[in-house]
Order: sequence, then structure tokens, then C-alpha cells
Amino acid sequence: MPPSGEERDVPEPGEVVGAAEEQGVGIFPSWKWLYLTVVLYAAVLVLLLYAFTVTLDFGAR
Repeated sequence: MPPSGEERDVPEPGEVVGAAEEQGVGIFPSWKWLYLTVVLYAAVLVLLLYAFTVTLDFGAR
């Protein structure tokens, strides 16, 4: 409950709240580029960790 005399700031139905999807985010031109970059870096990290696990597995020798 808001204090008496103050109105709550509630968005209207259909009103966009926050940053738009196509608006730039830091060095990225849009949120889509940011999401794709995160997914790409995560995939590269998983592949690198797998490669290190296979090549540096001295326990089997």
C-alpha cells in the first residue's frame, strides 16, 4: 500500500517497461547481440575445457 496522498507508479497495460530489445547495451548494438555473444563465449569455454580435459588427462597413463 502506498503512503496516503501518493500515487503508485504502475505501468499501463501494453506499456513497455525498461530497455527496448533493439536499444544499444554498452558496446553491443542490441540485446540480441549481447545474448548471442554470451552463448558463443559459453560454447567456446565448454569446448576449451573439454580439450584441456582430454589432452591433460595424465591419470590414464
